[in-house]
Amino acid sequence: EGMSIVESAQQGAASSLAPVAPLTRTGDPDRAETAALMSLLNNGEYAQAADRAQSITQRFPRHDIGWTMLAVALSRLGRLAESLAPWQRAAALLPDDPQTLSNRGVTLNALGRLAEAEASFR
Repeated sequence: EGMSIVESAQQGAASSLAPVAPLTRTGDPDRAETAALMSLLNNGEYAQAADRAQSITQRFPRHDIGWTMLAVALSRLGRLAESLAPWQRAAALLPDDPQTLSNRGVTLNALGRLAEAEASFR
């Protein structure tokens, strides 16, 4: 509590790099909550979606949906630099998911981090 979206995502991204334990789900967010989050995104309510997604990441840090939707919401708000940490966390949770890796690559490319973007596309 009290952490900004960026601080929360950066903490999550940093902890995903620590070789402490494998990244496995420790529970799933409620379907109604994820449906409400998707509705916010679909209706263009990106700031509210970012807040809701951040809440999900705090309660379910090892579940991909919160990180992915946080990254999407921040991207749609034009906050690409801030969206990178959630994309990194989502990619750590979904290392074989082509959509997540592609979205991370697109973000890295837009930020001018071309070598990292190329690696993300592979």
